[in-house]
Amino acid sequence: MNYESMPHSHAAEELLDMIGSGKAHVAHAQNLAQAMIRDGIPKEAVSAFASLGSFGQHPSNAERDLHRWLKGIFGMCLEPYYIDLLLETEDVDEDAGKPLTATKRIPVLLPHEIFAELHSSSAYQFGTSMLGHQTPNAIKEFWEHLQRFAPMDIKGHPALESCDLSELVPLLVHFDGAEMYRNAEYNIWSFSSVFSSMLDVDCIQTQFLCCILPHIAMETKEACGGFHLNFV
Repeated sequence: MNYESMPHSHAAEELLDMIGSGKAHVAHAQNLAQAMIRDGIPKEAVSAFASLGSFGQHPSNAERDLHRWLKGIFGMCLEPYYIDLLLETEDVDEDAGKPLTATKRIPVLLPHEIFAELHSSSAYQFGTSMLGHQTPNAIKEFWEHLQRFAPMDIKGHPALESCDLSELVPLLVHFDGAEMYRNAEYNIWSFSSVFSSMLDVDCIQTQFLCCILPHIAMETKEACGGFHLNFV
């Protein structure tokens, strides 16, 4: 049984909001749900939250269990696409003095599938996340203005000639590092719309994660090049 098939629970909804907004880790939310059960809150969804990670006995599995429980929530059909990458490991080849490498299956979310999900969710959400609430005329004017200053080889690009400029969304691909999971550094790839980047809304509505990889696995040019070749 998944979340949407259960009776509505304000407590469970708040726990989900805390996780989604980054206010709480899944294991923390599971602990709170267990406390709610002990206090006599009988909601089925809260009980399901409390059961994550074998009722907290295996907290490292709580997030996996949550993803399974929430699968298909709000009609979301996104599934990760796996690519095989040759990445560095923490082990070192003592003779060569270099880190050993191993092929790993890495999950990624494809930008065009995220784009399609946003479009199918609602006109308002797509307008917020991709169009920045710009009108079709404003979007067309953006491209026409850009074309006046673009190099000649871009001005005559077939993609600009064969489409309706008022429906063309410029995307930004963003790469950055961040410390997480006990201060380990990770590389993060995401994308966003130029039109939505200046909106005063939560970035979870405008910036969309594609892939996360540990920094230690991508310290060579070969590893970085391999990722971009597969991902792009």
